[in-house]
Amino acid sequence: MPSRRVAVVLGLLAALVFGVAPVNRLRAARESRPDFADGPAKGRQSFDAKPLNASADAARAFAYTPRGGTVLPSGAPQLRSMGSTRIAAASDTTPIAPIEPLDTAPANAIIRASWTLAALLADARMKHTATVLGDGRVLVAGGFSYTPFGPLASAEIYDPVGAAWSTTTSLAVPRTEHTATFLLDGRVLVAGGVNDSGFVATAEIYDPVTALWTAAGAMVSPRQGPTATLLADGHVLIAGGYDGSSFSASAELYDPQTNTWAATGSMTTPRLNHAAALLPDGRVLVTGGQGNGGPGLYLDTTEAYEPVTGQWTAVASMSSPRAFHAMVTLPNGKAAVTGGSVGQGSANDLPLLNSVELFDPTIDQWQVGPPMQITRASHSAAVLTNGLMLVAGGSTGPDVGHQQPALPAEVYDSASNLWTAADALSVGSADQTLSPVAGGGALLVGGFANALATPTARAERFLLSQSATPTITWPTPADIVYGTALGATQLNATAGVSGTFTYSPAEGTVLPAGNAQRLSVTFTPSDAATYSETNASVFVNILKATPAITWSRPAAILYGTSLDRTQLNATANVPGTFFYSPPPGTILPIGAARPLSALFTPADPANYATATASVTIDVTSVGPPAQPPFQLLHSFTYSDGAYSAAPLVQANDTFFYGTTSGGGPSGAGTVFRMDAAGTVTTLHAFNYTDGASPYAGLFQASDGFFYGTTAFGGPFGVGTVYRMDTAGAVTMLHGFSYSDGASPRAGLIQATDGFFYGTTNYSGPSGYGTVYRMDADGAVTTLHGFSYADGAYPSSRLIQAIDGFFYGTTYLGGPSGAGTVFRMDSAGNVTTLHGFAFGDGAYPSAGLTQASDGFFYGTTSFAGPNGAGTTYRMDATGALTTLHAFANTDGATPYAGLVQATDGFYGTTSGGGASRAGTVYRMDAAGNVTTVHAFTYSDGAAPYATPIQGSDGYLYGTTQSGGPQGVGTVFRVTLHAVRPVVSASQLFVFPATGVFGGTTTLVATLTSTGVPVFGRTVSFALNGQAAGTATTDANGFAFLGNVTLAGIDAGTYPGAVAASFAGDVSNLPSSATADLVVSKRTPSIFWDYPRPIMYGTPLGATQLNASADVPGTFSYTPAAGTILPVGAQQTLSVTFTPAAGLVNDTTASAQRPIDVTSASDTQPTLRVIHQFAGSDGATPYAGLIQASDRFFYGTTAYGGANGYGTVYRADGAGTVTTLHAFTAADGAYPYA
Repeated sequence: MPSRRVAVVLGLLAALVFGVAPVNRLRAARESRPDFADGPAKGRQSFDAKPLNASADAARAFAYTPRGGTVLPSGAPQLRSMGSTRIAAASDTTPIAPIEPLDTAPANAIIRASWTLAALLADARMKHTATVLGDGRVLVAGGFSYTPFGPLASAEIYDPVGAAWSTTTSLAVPRTEHTATFLLDGRVLVAGGVNDSGFVATAEIYDPVTALWTAAGAMVSPRQGPTATLLADGHVLIAGGYDGSSFSASAELYDPQTNTWAATGSMTTPRLNHAAALLPDGRVLVTGGQGNGGPGLYLDTTEAYEPVTGQWTAVASMSSPRAFHAMVTLPNGKAAVTGGSVGQGSANDLPLLNSVELFDPTIDQWQVGPPMQITRASHSAAVLTNGLMLVAGGSTGPDVGHQQPALPAEVYDSASNLWTAADALSVGSADQTLSPVAGGGALLVGGFANALATPTARAERFLLSQSATPTITWPTPADIVYGTALGATQLNATAGVSGTFTYSPAEGTVLPAGNAQRLSVTFTPSDAATYSETNASVFVNILKATPAITWSRPAAILYGTSLDRTQLNATANVPGTFFYSPPPGTILPIGAARPLSALFTPADPANYATATASVTIDVTSVGPPAQPPFQLLHSFTYSDGAYSAAPLVQANDTFFYGTTSGGGPSGAGTVFRMDAAGTVTTLHAFNYTDGASPYAGLFQASDGFFYGTTAFGGPFGVGTVYRMDTAGAVTMLHGFSYSDGASPRAGLIQATDGFFYGTTNYSGPSGYGTVYRMDADGAVTTLHGFSYADGAYPSSRLIQAIDGFFYGTTYLGGPSGAGTVFRMDSAGNVTTLHGFAFGDGAYPSAGLTQASDGFFYGTTSFAGPNGAGTTYRMDATGALTTLHAFANTDGATPYAGLVQATDGFYGTTSGGGASRAGTVYRMDAAGNVTTVHAFTYSDGAAPYATPIQGSDGYLYGTTQSGGPQGVGTVFRVTLHAVRPVVSASQLFVFPATGVFGGTTTLVATLTSTGVPVFGRTVSFALNGQAAGTATTDANGFAFLGNVTLAGIDAGTYPGAVAASFAGDVSNLPSSATADLVVSKRTPSIFWDYPRPIMYGTPLGATQLNASADVPGTFSYTPAAGTILPVGAQQTLSVTFTPAAGLVNDTTASAQRPIDVTSASDTQPTLRVIHQFAGSDGATPYAGLIQASDRFFYGTTAYGGANGYGTVYRADGAGTVTTLHAFTAADGAYPYA
């Protein structure tokens, strides 16, 4: 024998026996091809199949090669396949995600699975290839043999019909570790490999019609152990392998039309002993293998080849490194990786795996599959013609050179996600081939079985028989409310054959509230000989029930009567707690239909939702209250200003600041300051150059400066924006120039983003006015130009509401030309909420006020039922209600808006009233208007501005004309003759409860004069420490959740819950306290499910091994030493008592089932330790992790309190605690 041949052969032998690099237990690519005839079986042994495990079910889908639409050549029956098979591996660690639920019926049940010996090969061989031909025969070519010793050139064909082998012409070049690919035209391409002469670059093609081999074009590179995959367009992709010096990352394509090879994009990682599979989308997935860096470098990376671009892209890695694994594409389109070696330890101690991972090409992610019964590597996998995956042969290690036992085969059904055990092979086998044949069978050929890695001539046939599985139809039930028992409306599955349905949960069961709760059914056919038992499931949403609250309207009470159970007496149909707003003890002010609200928290919050109810109560007095007095504070003299049309503002220094639109030294208007006594100081007089006619008022920004606008003057004569300090120094920030708007009659606001926002009365892009944004340096951006259709000539100041949007009005335009109310986001997108139509008012000059009830209030200056203007209320959607129509006697033409004071809304009319000079009026939330003052010209006339309430409780405002000089006044109105409310706000906080080490929710209610206060900040403290803040809702409730109780021992703490309201310009500060009750904690018990024991084994530390997260003692039932009888699911119980001194922990208990088997029962048992019920989560796509605290953590994609998924913690016993339920606002549907 030539020395070169000796070297190669010795290298091959060393690789086979010791697993050394570079050959490293080399093996050939296995080609799996379905759809062929079966032959007679001899010496068949039967086996009653047993399911090995159960998990969530997987959806079914089929991907074919050739693809649909391919025109096949004429001739023998053509092949459709699911890609090629290579030896591959999986991991024993937790993969990324479990399989999705079943959405089609499972495959027929396996009732018998067996092997029978087939005829012997002419040549013993291993590391060969086996290819199913178009007529169903199997072509075996090449490989390695000991007789003759070395790589083979011989080829043989197995005929399943005749169950016999026949020789065919030999390859021109002997080879092993090569590839064989069935081409679309029915021929077989053999490429690469290794032989005595070295690494092979040649390729040959076998024609089944002529039974001859012909030379194909030479490959770009020689390679041993690559993968070969038939692409949808008929090209063959060769990737990776060993080129004689290193593992290769290169890839090349064979074109059958030109009989040539061409290089294509290289993989990102060199690989040998990897696996490849064709995905349904036409890509080729390559997984794992060994990388350059020595025999121990096993890869967990995967990548996909895109034939359109010719490039490789890295995709999600497997959960651990692996090589010598098997991978096939399943009927559902997923690629399944089974078994293999993780490559840890020495060269002769490579841990093997039984785990399964599934690659989903629709999301390019790996998911966990149910594990095989045994670990194996260098095995074979094939998808049979019935869609099942067969795994057979392989090494159980620790090394491929060891003796191979006769391993049982296993069958996987991707539809039901179940493995089924089958018979063992007659002898052990590794490095064999496995090919599907018709009828759901398979042919296993060659391989080796002993420690010397001696190739065998053995072949075995796999035979499978199945029963038909009935199809179950079960429509998804409609949502039901907690308390509804399951019945025929939900449990209504049907089948195509007769039989019995057994439902779980059973009819009459009342499920807890929660989304995506599983209903399962087992169907037992009447004809058990023909049909198999099958299962199905659907999901139903159980909605929380809404408690029914009964609350009659209380009788009227006299002013001074505090609220108590006589009025606050709501009841509910389930146990729970009522929280009232205003709370008990409140003294309501005089008035009709004062609102009372109740929040009901059920004792069973998992199944019942919180509920609210409201009534009204009348508060009466002996006589009507006195009219508030009026006081004239200042009369303008023209020299100090004239015609004030702007509202005042009270600054941080408590002074009032305002503007006059005329008068002053230049007649162009002024800015003034006034104290509470009416002393006026002119701070600035406009001179046209820096602006003129400031119709708008000032506001004090966060930087302490005042900002305002003038309607005229400035560089272009059409108005300015200016800044002023408290001394009156004015800086012009911007001069309008028509194109960006003109004549701003409205003041500015500062939004939460720090920018200033305002409107111009006309001009801009369409000439009808604009909305603009300005920074502190005066840079103006036009956000919106009105087009008349959406409004025209805005003259009012914007507001930024609680929802963050801006709201305002336009004087004209809109559908009827009578003005509009609009909403705008910070980007300038405007939505018309309401167009006035004269009947409900017209020409709104004033802006809006958002009141404590969350509604918007405003006025129109004309029209309405009496033609004299209106007041209205509007919600955030634009639904508008006219509250009051002025009738001249009570006022007319309200150019001013409304302000919410401590005892109601106040506003002014510019005309009407007793002297037709205008009025000051008060209005309640129902629209009842009371004239507070009618102007007489001598004390002022034509008030255009909205009044404000000062910090002293008085109402302040201006008139445009009247007074001694006829050019306007400043006035003050006293509300109810004294400060309206002694305590402007009442805060009530409710007792809080929780478990030691857990969290609690703090609840308070804020009212003012008995009316809920909306949008105010309440600060909470717990046990003397700040806990956080919350904002009151429309009913005055403030909620602060997830407040930690860490460090607070179990017990009752009087006054430990504190709430405070800091007060504002409308409400005085208030505070309240309540008790905190902390319950003892139940310790977590960790207790792994015990393995089955054989009868006669006494219970001991192996089974009774619970632990807890705190010290203590365990008491077991049955006790240690007990010998249990034979039987399944027998109960072990434990009671845990915390150690002395653990005053915050209470006793805990747990149970575990155990199986006691006879000596003949050796099947493994799968334990379900927790089944999600929807209320605690549903559909956990993500796997678990174990943290340092020994708990397991994970997520569910659905279910939980809000239906958007959960984060949960579980102990080893399966006790699950929901840590967080997603609300959509903070995230939804976690998949990882």
